[in-house]
Amino acid sequence: MILSSSFFTGYAQNKISIRKKALAVCLFTILSVFLPYVFHQFGAAGRIFLPMQIFILVAALTFGYQTGMIVGLMTPLISYFVSGMPVWAVLPVITLESLIYGLLAGILREKFRLSVVVALLVTAISGRIFLIPLIDGLTGFNGWIYVKEAVIFGWPGIILQLVSVPVLARFAGKIFN
Repeated sequence: MILSSSFFTGYAQNKISIRKKALAVCLFTILSVFLPYVFHQFGAAGRIFLPMQIFILVAALTFGYQTGMIVGLMTPLISYFVSGMPVWAVLPVITLESLIYGLLAGILREKFRLSVVVALLVTAISGRIFLIPLIDGLTGFNGWIYVKEAVIFGWPGIILQLVSVPVLARFAGKIFN
């Protein structure tokens, strides 16, 4: 049953072979590059629905922080070289943002044993807080304004993540275990 107690408390993170983790990194990176491409065909939908983060979060919550960090780091870079998105001006910020989300979600799930939903909520909040000084330091832009606008435009994506990522993480856990 999809709404069993284990659905909200998390998934068993069995010891997964290095081959399966490597396959997961490749698969989730490809999905994280492809999904935003589809969303960008509909204009600014990428900024609203945050599709790049979905499979980064799934990777982190299913396979841990190392996998989440690798997928989070590789996704924006590969996406840029394949599609030109994200644009060069925001590539460093989005790369750090994706890496932070992969790291935080994985640590909260793997080390603190938080449920997937709670780990997502904490990641969504704390990840954006971590971005404020990074944006200030890296770009000279006001990090608070950047994060505020990202939340204002991206709230549908945050809701989409809260709904879809737990289901996708559970599915991925079953496939790879």
